[in-house]
Amino acid sequence: MTRDRNTSAGFTLIEVLTVCSIVGVLAMLAYPNMVRFREQQQTKAGARQMAGVLDEARSRATNEATPYLVYFNEKTVDGNGNCGPAATMVRDSDRTYSITAGDDVHDIPLPEGACEKVKQYGESGESTALADLRLPLEDESTRALGLVGGLLEEEEEDSSGSGSSGSGSSGTGSDTTVSEQRVADVVVNGATFPVDEESGRPVIAFSERGIPVDPANPTSWGSCAGAIYMTDGRSTVYAAVVQPLGNVQLRVFDRVTGQWR
Repeated sequence: MTRDRNTSAGFTLIEVLTVCSIVGVLAMLAYPNMVRFREQQQTKAGARQMAGVLDEARSRATNEATPYLVYFNEKTVDGNGNCGPAATMVRDSDRTYSITAGDDVHDIPLPEGACEKVKQYGESGESTALADLRLPLEDESTRALGLVGGLLEEEEEDSSGSGSSGSGSSGTGSDTTVSEQRVADVVVNGATFPVDEESGRPVIAFSERGIPVDPANPTSWGSCAGAIYMTDGRSTVYAAVVQPLGNVQLRVFDRVTGQWR
């Protein structure tokens, strides 16, 4: 028995073109989401790398009983599109808490592929949704606390003579006040660490015991708490936060809830 050729399975040209058109439309609709997802992952990778750098500096400081410093650099791009180092790690061999001739200096670039899209928070170009981002409670930087303290003093001066008892000003907890501070008002090169007067770069130092200290005041334990903030400029912000005792935590801002998690 012979099979009728007209009944054999197959697709017509119109059917193939219709399927291709549908696939093309779906791909066009999905492409922006794929780009955003990639940027979010690159931002996360950049923040994880910075957290790893901070952890490594602390670990080396305790293991080698030698202070380590980490500087955070302004983002630069050369004529070939290559990004400059995002951070610089320094083994402070002579314990001067500054870069000198005998120190081991190591530049740290962002992960491959993240250079063009990922940046430190505070550069121009953040979306409106991220422009008023508030500090997480975990960021206990002296820069933020100092700024908040100055604002409170100004408020007290403005309210003096207004007839109020003044009891309400001192009743505001420091955590609540700091959390209301904008990240953009505190960061330099994306970081809330103290700023080195000579280079103008944010810097954190880890003492021989792994305690974060301000290089300008290395005997004050916990004086260099703070964070480095990385963003894609559109929807994602990560923070590598250093606590007063040196623990490093990774935080991400949740735009849905408006909270850090």
